[in-house]
Formats: sequence, C-alpha cells, structure tokens
Amino acid sequence: MIQRKRLFLVGICVALLWIVALPLNAQQEQPSALSGFEPSELYDVTDREPLKADNEFLIRLLFRAANASLESWERYSKFTRNISIDALSEDPQPHRFRVFELSGRVKMVWPFRLPQAYENSKLKGFYLVRVESTDGEPYMIACRSLPRVWPVRTPIDEPIRCYGFFQTVADFSSPLDSAIGRELGGKLQYSPLFVTDRLSWFPDRWNELNGVSESQVQLARHGVDIGQFEFVQQNNNRSITEQDATCFFQMLAAVRQLNVGDFKGERANFIELLQNPQEHFGGAVQFTGHVKRAVRIYIDRKAVRERMGVDFYYELDMFIPLGDSRIVIKNALSGAAGEKSEDLVYQNRFPATVCVLQLPGTTEEIRGKRVTIDGFFMKFWNYESEFTAGLNPTLGQVSPLVIGIEPTINNSSRNAIDTILMVILAAMGVGVVGLILYFRRSDQRLRNHRAQPAKEFEWSRFEGPDLSDEPEGHGSEDSNNELR
Repeated sequence: MIQRKRLFLVGICVALLWIVALPLNAQQEQPSALSGFEPSELYDVTDREPLKADNEFLIRLLFRAANASLESWERYSKFTRNISIDALSEDPQPHRFRVFELSGRVKMVWPFRLPQAYENSKLKGFYLVRVESTDGEPYMIACRSLPRVWPVRTPIDEPIRCYGFFQTVADFSSPLDSAIGRELGGKLQYSPLFVTDRLSWFPDRWNELNGVSESQVQLARHGVDIGQFEFVQQNNNRSITEQDATCFFQMLAAVRQLNVGDFKGERANFIELLQNPQEHFGGAVQFTGHVKRAVRIYIDRKAVRERMGVDFYYELDMFIPLGDSRIVIKNALSGAAGEKSEDLVYQNRFPATVCVLQLPGTTEEIRGKRVTIDGFFMKFWNYESEFTAGLNPTLGQVSPLVIGIEPTINNSSRNAIDTILMVILAAMGVGVVGLILYFRRSDQRLRNHRAQPAKEFEWSRFEGPDLSDEPEGHGSEDSNNELR
C-alpha cells in the first residue's frame, strides 16, 4: 500500500513539472522566438509605411541578427518553408519576425548611417540591399555587412544566400534616400523587408574587378561563401580563429565533391604561393612533397558533422622541396637587449599543412610517402614548432594551409629505379642467352670434328698426325676444353 502511494506521488510530481515546463517549451517553439520580440509586439508593426533609419524594430533586429548562430537560423527557418515573397506581400502579419531562408541576385546597395542616438561601437549603420529572387520577386534586405568589393549606388548582379527576419512590407517610394525612391518607384513601391547580419556571396563568373578567380567561382558553386575570405585575409599569418572556422569547413565540404579532373583554370605551384599569397586566397594549387606526419582529427561540432555528413578529417604535415629558391621570414621584433632577432631562412624545403577528408590508405601507410596535392589555398597560419622555437621563439612557424582532395601517392622515383633495374636485368638476360648460343655452336663444331677424324687428317700436309703442329682448335680434348 505504501509503495502504491509513493508511485502515485511521483506521478503527480512528474505531471506538475510537465505542466510547468509546457508553456516554456511552447514559447521556445514560437516561430518568431529567435527575434527576441514578445508575441504581443508583433502587432505593433504597421505595413506599407515609409521606412526610417531610426525604426526601433529594424535596429533591434540588426542587433539580434548579429547574435544568432547558424544552427538557430536553420532551426527556425523550418517554420517558413514554401512561403513565397508574394504571400508575404499579400498577408504579412502571420509571418512577422519569422526566419526565412533567402536567395536571389543583388541588384543595388545603399549605405545608411544610424542616427547618432542609436550609434555604438558595434553598429554605426547598415546597408539596404535590393534583391530579386530566382522567380523574379523583388524584396529588400537590411544587413550589417556585405562584401567590401561591391560598389554602392551602382547596378550590380551578384548571387547571394542568407537567413533573415521578416519585419514588414515597407514603402520605399519616399524613403531614406531619394535615389532609392527613383529606383524602386512604380510597381516596386511596396516591398518586403528582411533583416540579417551579413549576406553570403556565391559569384558565378570570373570578375577581375571584384577579385573573383575561376577557382573561387568553382568553390562558390560547391557552397563556399567567397565573402568569408575577407575575414580570412585579415587573419592571415595568424593562428586559426573562430572567424576562419566557417570558411574552413565550407572548403572541406566543397572539395569532397571534387576530383582531380574537375579543377578549372591554372593551378599555382608552391613557389608561386609563397612568393605572392595575396593573389591566391581561395585559388587552386598543386604541389608534391613528403608527408612527415598524418593525424585524424575529430570534428567536435555536432552541427558541422551533421551538415557535412562526416565526423573527422585528416591533417598532413608536409615538407615541400624549394629547388633553387630561398625563403626568408623576416622578424620585425627586437630582442631583450634591443637587438633584432635572427630571421628564419629556408633553402631546401618548406613546411605546409594540408587538410583532406580522405587518404589513400591509413595514416601510418601515408607517413613518409611522396604525394601530390591538388586543392585550394586558404591562408598562411602560425603555430608553435620545435624548429622555430629553437631558432627564433618570437616568430613561430608560418606555413600555408591548403584544403585538398585525396592525395595521390607519387611513385615516380620508385618507377625510375624499377625501370633501370628492368633494363639491367634485360641486358643481363640477353647476354646470358648470347653466351648459351655461342657455346652451343662451339660444341656443335667440336662434335662434328670428332665424328670425322680421318677425313680431317686426309687433307693435312703431314703424313701422320703430329699434335705439336696441329692448328689451334684441333687436337686433344684438353685443347678443346681450353677453347670453351
């Protein structure tokens, strides 16, 4: 009886906890919860009114967008799948402050400064971006940042993707800038407005003016946000940072879909990469070197593992031959006594770090092998090294970080040795066969002479055989043995 009462009390406690937690879970699962606004605030927004730079909802959403993780964007965008831009324009209220996954082509960009009362060290202004969806539906995006190479107030045509909060259907006919009113007049007077942190850029054509190479177009085609290389370049010659992580994993996912024959355009060699790295961020490279160390690295981010469909990658520490080149890493820092520390000089080989998703064998099998790498240069990174620590502790080791496809084991040296050995063996075989044939012919002649001794002596000018006067090659068995 006591046992039943205990079970009954436990059941009541569990039910009460579930009842208390239910409203919290319901609130978390609200489609607009990521925006940070309360459900009641959704009705404070009005549509089809002119947009102003001091709009409270716009500014709050800009700050909120900067703090949202990619995992959160992805999670809340599931509530708005299959909702079109036209549907938002017709009935915006049910979708207020929800997250949408956006894609299209940017047509023009306008920069705007926030009113002084709203400025702070993290946000001084925003960009208003006109976009057309793949179906030709126009809409606007307010964002904190975008690729710096894009011109402003100038027509462009660049593919983008992003997640954004839907705020309102705004009137852009008499807006912050008269130029926007002229551009968006007529049928584009009212457009849906979304708010996000930054736009992901996926260029689909080579553009020298914007610094877009054929290799970067290929990476963009496989899901790499080329705009991320702006952060990567800022962190060049430094250790890997959180800002680099997105680009790193995107590049790993991209090379997973590529083979050697898929590379487009020219591939830089290792010396070109060392001499002028600024021209090769995101560029294709190819070089051959020896693997010093190979290690499997587990990806500890669950969201990244699920997105990529892999749990680990391989990191190869390699040495690449320099040929006749000589690399000097200057040290701008001074020692304790005010004297300049010694520079690092590399003459025979230079280290490189290569990250791949697949190996032609195990880590033990590839160690010490000579391999050819086809991949994309990400950045130069700095890490601790016993070699540099012994020569110059202030510098650290700097080496290129390359994201590559499966390495190709290079057996050219072994093949050359095998070829030489085959030639030698073939020559020896020919020599042995020649000697065998030669001796066989000598034996045949000897047998012929032995079979007809009387006839041989018949034409001799001597009356009887005199071994001392016999011509060479005729006579006793001892003489014949010497010929052999």
